[in-house]
Amino acid sequence: MEFEILSNFLSGKIPLERGNLKAAALIDLSRNYFSGKIPSTLGCLDRLINLSLAHNRLEWPIQESFGKMLSLEFLDWCYNNLSGENKKSLESRVSQIHEHLI
Repeated sequence: MEFEILSNFLSGKIPLERGNLKAAALIDLSRNYFSGKIPSTLGCLDRLINLSLAHNRLEWPIQESFGKMLSLEFLDWCYNNLSGENKKSLESRVSQIHEHLI
């Protein structure tokens, strides 16, 4: 399953609930105006392979739940303001990460 809502000028918090996306292999929320926290429920999606959050206004420490994303192969979180101790753990497991902090 793929969930793509890129380049739609959406703003506010990311409105995702785990129950709706359990089977998602790809989620692309890039090039919107999402701000605030990334829902911790994203970290519980164990089938997720590709996640793009690029070009939004997300700011918060990356939480432990993201370290549980064992199937994740591609992560694009460039042009956000993300940080956290768990970032290094996630980077060591994901084969492709695109990151530019602004």
